Amino acid sequence: MRRLLGPVRLGLGLLLLASGGFFFATPGASPAIVAAAFAPDDRPNIVLISTDDQTVQDLRWMPKTKALLAAQGVTFQGISPHPLCCPARAEILTGQYAHNNGVYSNAGKYGGYQALSHPDNTIGAWLKDAGYRTGFSGKFLNGYSWEQHGRPAGWDFWDPTVLGTYAYTGYTTANNGVPRPAPPGEYITDYVAQVTREHIELWSNQSRPFFFWASYVAPHTKCDEAKESCHRPPIPAEQYASAYPTAVNPATAKPSFNERDVTDKPKRVRGPKRDRAKLQRLFLQRIRTLVSVDDAVENTVQALAESGELQNTVIIFTSDNGYLLGEHRLRGKKRPYEEAIRVPLIVRGPGFGVGTVSPRPGSILDIAPTLLSAAEATPGRLIDGAPLTGLQASVTGDERDTRLIQSAMEVHSGATRLWDWRGVRERRYTFVRWANGVLELYDRYKDPYELRNRAADPRYRKVLKAMRTRFQALSSCAGTEECYRDFGPMPYPSPPKR
Repeated sequence: MRRLLGPVRLGLGLLLLASGGFFFATPGASPAIVAAAFAPDDRPNIVLISTDDQTVQDLRWMPKTKALLAAQGVTFQGISPHPLCCPARAEILTGQYAHNNGVYSNAGKYGGYQALSHPDNTIGAWLKDAGYRTGFSGKFLNGYSWEQHGRPAGWDFWDPTVLGTYAYTGYTTANNGVPRPAPPGEYITDYVAQVTREHIELWSNQSRPFFFWASYVAPHTKCDEAKESCHRPPIPAEQYASAYPTAVNPATAKPSFNERDVTDKPKRVRGPKRDRAKLQRLFLQRIRTLVSVDDAVENTVQALAESGELQNTVIIFTSDNGYLLGEHRLRGKKRPYEEAIRVPLIVRGPGFGVGTVSPRPGSILDIAPTLLSAAEATPGRLIDGAPLTGLQASVTGDERDTRLIQSAMEVHSGATRLWDWRGVRERRYTFVRWANGVLELYDRYKDPYELRNRAADPRYRKVLKAMRTRFQALSSCAGTEECYRDFGPMPYPSPPKR
């Protein structure tokens, strides 16, 4: 058990951390994140828990996570700016958008681990240089290979899945350089949870703080978006194969489920109505895999408590992207709609409130700068996000809520287009420009299910112009000051003509 923050020091730290702008670099300053108010010997441990394709609504079936993390921390309006596995995880690793870190998609010329610029210059190296023990277990970036790439710089314990990355059993992990095939019947979620516990117990007895990333594959599924069935559905642990038998896919209660009229949507996302029964089965398989993650969260919190480190540990829970389960007749991710972009984002620990909900959006881009702030570490890149500590309170007059959102194609040799769609999301509106020039604009206050595209509505002409201006300003942004700009208030739609 390391020495914890004293009451006087912690009180001062919380006062400074609550100041909102405390973490933002001043104009002309270097890209280094301003250090948080932690004494060197008292810096908190950090545990990052991530899932794959989890929606915000899926938390309904994770009561332990809600009790141990949400009720004891801050729940943010989580955003995944690039709702696809590899680009999203690259954002977590680097704190940068794809146009700055190089990872635009899961595969192809600009996708996967091979596209990551400077793979040894990520949060692992930054935290290790700051004196932290660092560990990783579970799903890493698509295309990573132990034989080809070895151990990236900065990781004391390195254990990504290297075979069967999307398998729930029958996988192999790097195991710190001695590849380990899973024994028959071993479930990946239980394995990652146990490895996390073991390192918490081991490193809690040392004087240095630690960072561990537990990266779960649940509730990921492999589906062809054009087909009804999934050839690689999520596989629950045996003991949870029949959990929540009466749960119903919450998407079916939305007006957007099997949306009646999709003619205002781009042609490429229009499709036939989905099979409700098949989506229900997929939904149940998804939440049943998350029961094991819920157990893993409890296991991790218990390990921290038993080691005497719980009160001095920042725990972050999130997902790389969300998932559509029939909304707008869609199944999957990579789309600019709320179900794909919104993700769980909960933080518990020193510097964060208890049982609160932040009205401000928090992005998975903000995870890296949050770790840097807590660890008093210096990044080796220009960071695009901002620490969540400074974003947890509503700040009067603060208009830094516009976020770039985007998705790319898997570009191979000879391809001429890179982006599939790009746009911006702010507290009320979502704007998207597709590669073929089609525009979408949604007023989520009046239309929370994004049923009516307002891009051609003359009453929203000023809103559309303002959102296009914001998109142009953010489309190539680099660094917190450019990417989290204060654009001032949005114009209102014109009143309807009488």
